Amino acid sequence: MNIGTTIVNLRREKGVTQEQLARAVGVSKPAVSKWETGQSCPDIQLLAPIARYFGVTIDALLSFTRALPREEADRLVKEIPGIFERDGFQAGMERCAALVREYPDSQYLKLKVAGLYTTCVLHFREEDRTEENLARFREYALELLEEILSGGESRYWVQAKGIAACCYMQSGDYDRAEAYLRELPVPEIDPDSLLPALCLYRGDWEQAAAVSRRVIRRYGNMALQGMVTLLRSAWELEDWDTVRCASEASKTLEEMLGFRTGTGWHYKLLLAMREKDKQAAGACFERYVETLVAGICGEAEGYGRVDGHGPADVHGEADDHGQADGHGHADVHGEADGHGPADVHEQTDVQKDDPPYDRSIRLAGPGNTIDRKDRILILEQYRLSFGTEEPYRTLVGTGAYERGMEKLRNTILRQKEGGNGA
Repeated sequence: MNIGTTIVNLRREKGVTQEQLARAVGVSKPAVSKWETGQSCPDIQLLAPIARYFGVTIDALLSFTRALPREEADRLVKEIPGIFERDGFQAGMERCAALVREYPDSQYLKLKVAGLYTTCVLHFREEDRTEENLARFREYALELLEEILSGGESRYWVQAKGIAACCYMQSGDYDRAEAYLRELPVPEIDPDSLLPALCLYRGDWEQAAAVSRRVIRRYGNMALQGMVTLLRSAWELEDWDTVRCASEASKTLEEMLGFRTGTGWHYKLLLAMREKDKQAAGACFERYVETLVAGICGEAEGYGRVDGHGPADVHGEADDHGQADGHGHADVHGEADGHGPADVHEQTDVQKDDPPYDRSIRLAGPGNTIDRKDRILILEQYRLSFGTEEPYRTLVGTGAYERGMEKLRNTILRQKEGGNGA
């Protein structure tokens, strides 16, 4: 409720001064000024006289609505990332809590606020990007989700369970995550599996093409997620034949679907390094960088997200169901995939002017709403990580490594200058 703003607007519409309003309701001009600047609120006994003076109801004066419309909830939630960026983590958290307190009956608002966890880290200030703050936001999101699931509207339960499962996975509570995942419904028949055929029978070629693209993206996304899991599992099991076949299949599938996560090239690089084929590893490194740059800068139809704290699907859409991240591994953010933590070493020439790399920071992109500043953050994180994490640092000094790092550096510069960087 912001009664001060309402009074300002009503007074201007009526064409009266603060002094005229003050005289009409029996208060001083400074009192009206304090109302309008938010320093104080009118006494409850003055609400009716003020409402009568402006010819409105007390509900209108207090901006009261019986239910928060979804469109308004969306608008209010979209303002929160800017508060995290502009005013800091604490201010952002307080705004979330204030909104929920103001509309305690809006299950949809609670769901949307909880869903911010999937992308919030990119909107934190540099000094706010800590594990402690992420854990705090995650705990708050889980409180809201559990409120929805304990007595909220059933139409939001599926989405709430999906987000909650991802939050519990991030917090390490795998049993609760599995319990919610197993409760998610599995449709017996997917309408999209039959709609393309219906469109063909009707001769509606435009609709047939549109539905088919949606089906291909959905199931292609699921296939790529499966590839990520298979590659990670096969690598840990030292099933090199499967890694070789799946990395090639992942690369080909991404190219066909227009996705850009670089997972296939990453595992081809790992294999080349394992086989001590430095030339092949260098070539894979360059292609990996090119793929990531194209994806982050939006060349592809969709793009994967560098994800360490929030769920997102392979093509970068952080939906309410909270699907698994596009990479499936912390290949450039913490532990090197398949190799364990990277060793400490001297900085390369590329990194001499770079700020210290904080291994606790993992960036998460905001899906299809990714903006230029987010792209710069992600690209800079890649540039730092490539020089500090296994297996990339073993390529330092090679022509392929220098060309790849130069590509990243130039892309960041073009992003900062306002270009697409690709």
